[in-house]
Amino acid sequence: MRWFAVALFLGVAMVAALSSSQPVAAKSPQFSVTITASPPAYSGACPAIIKYSGEIDGDAGDTLSYQIARIVGGVPSLTPWVSATIPATGKLLVPDSITVTAAQAGVETETLRVTPGHTEATVKVTVTCLGPNAGPSNNPNPNASPSIKPSSNPAVLLLKPGISSVTAPSPAPSPKNSSLTQGMYAPALQKLPAPTNLTSRNSKDACTAHGGSAESFACYLALPAGKLVLDWDYPFANKIDGFNVYRADSAPSGPTTIHILGAAKPVMTQGDPSLHFEVLEPVRAGACFAVTAYHGSDESDRSVRYCLVQGGVAKIVSLNPDRVGTMVEDWYYYVPTEVWKQSNEKPFVRDLLSITVGYTHVASTWSDNAHTQVSTWTNSLYRGYVHFNTGALNAATIAQAKLRLHAKAGGETCLANWGAADHLWNPGDRLTISGSWLGGSTVMGPDLSLDVTPIVQSWASSPGTNTGFALHPAQAEVIYQMIILSSTCFTEFPSASLDVTYY
Repeated sequence: MRWFAVALFLGVAMVAALSSSQPVAAKSPQFSVTITASPPAYSGACPAIIKYSGEIDGDAGDTLSYQIARIVGGVPSLTPWVSATIPATGKLLVPDSITVTAAQAGVETETLRVTPGHTEATVKVTVTCLGPNAGPSNNPNPNASPSIKPSSNPAVLLLKPGISSVTAPSPAPSPKNSSLTQGMYAPALQKLPAPTNLTSRNSKDACTAHGGSAESFACYLALPAGKLVLDWDYPFANKIDGFNVYRADSAPSGPTTIHILGAAKPVMTQGDPSLHFEVLEPVRAGACFAVTAYHGSDESDRSVRYCLVQGGVAKIVSLNPDRVGTMVEDWYYYVPTEVWKQSNEKPFVRDLLSITVGYTHVASTWSDNAHTQVSTWTNSLYRGYVHFNTGALNAATIAQAKLRLHAKAGGETCLANWGAADHLWNPGDRLTISGSWLGGSTVMGPDLSLDVTPIVQSWASSPGTNTGFALHPAQAEVIYQMIILSSTCFTEFPSASLDVTYY
C-alpha cells in the first residue's frame, strides 16, 4: 500500500510540474574567447602578412559555431559561420591571417565571435607601410586617383537643410576636391534599402512573435541578464550579408542634417541575414541606435533611429520578506492501544514564525523512566511560507524572478515543491500550494535559487493576487502516509529574498 501511495503522489507532482508555464531549456554551454596577433604592430615593406591565433575555451564535447569579422583597410567582411566541437583539451584553436597592401595600411581589426552566448574577442593591429611599395610615389599609374582610406575619427559637417544624409569614409587629400566634398561617394545606382521598424523587446513572447524560436531563445537568455534585445524588419529582396548596429545618440535639431564623413564603427554586427535581431549589453534610458544592411563593401543608409525609453531598460530589485512562517501538522500515535489520538484522524495544526520545510518522526512519551519503551510517536509535517510586497512590480514585464533561500545546513535540503500559496497565510492556518506546483524533487543547498518568474508575472499583471509562496517537502499530506511515516527530514531557512529583473 505504501509504495502505491508514494508512486501516485510522485506521479501527480511530476504532471503538475510539467504542466507549469515555466519554460524549460537545456543548460547553455559557456565559452571564453581570446585572440592575439603576430606581429602585434607592423612597420615595414608592404604587402604585409598578419597572423592571428584565436582560442575558444570550454568543456570538452560542447558544440559551438564561430565566425571571424574583419575590417581591413576600412572595409568590413565576415566569414561564414563554422560549426565545431571543443576537443578533449578544452581548447579549440582558430588560426587566421590577412594580407595588408599599402593602400590598406592603418588599423586592422579582427574579431572572433562565438555562439551560443554571443561571446567575442577583438584585436587591433596598426600597419605602417615603408619602402618601395609604401605610397603613391611608386604608383604605376601616376594619373590615378589616390586610394581612399577611411579615417578612424569621423568628421561631422553641417550642411544645408533639405540635403539627404550621406555616410561615407574620409579619403586622403586630393587637390581636385573641395574641403566640403572630399570623399563623398557617388550614390550607387541601386543602393541597398535600409532596415525598417527598429525597436526593442522586453518579453520572450514578443521576441517569438517577431523572430521565431531563434529570437525567443536569445531573449530567454538575454532579458533575465538585463541585456538589450533590438530587432528590425528587412522586407526587401536585395541580397545582403548581414546587418550593422550603430549608436545614434546624437541627432540634429530643427531641419539641419548631420553628415558623417568618417567610418563610424558598429557596436555589433549580425552576420546572419536571416536573423533580424541582436543582443547588446545593458544601456541607459535615452540611448539611441540605428541599423544598416550590408553586402560586401556596400552598405545601406541607416534606419530610422530608435531611442530607448525608461520602460525599455532592465531594472533589478531585491525584496526582503514582510511575512514568514511555517505550518506544522502533528499526528500522535498511542502505542499501547495502537490508535491515533485525534478523532477522525485529523492532525493538530500549529505554526512556527520562521521558515522550515520537512517532516519528522519523533518519540514524544515513554512507558518507562529509562526512555527505552516509546508509548507515543509524533509524526509532523512542515510547510514553509514567505511573502513579499511586490507593489513596485505592478504592470511590469518580469524577465526573471528568483526566490533565493539560504539553508541552515548544506547538502540536500527537504524542499521539493514550491508555488503560490492558496491564500494569504496567517499563523495557525492550513497551508498548501494553489495551482501549478514547481519543482518535483528535493533540491541541494545551502544556497537555493528557485525560478518563480511565472508566479511573479501573474502578480504584476493582476495586482492584489499576491498570496506569497508555499514551500513543500516531498512528504504529502495524506493520512495513510502520515500514519506510516518513520523517517525525518528537516531543513531550516533563516534568510530569504526575491530578486527580480523587470522592464
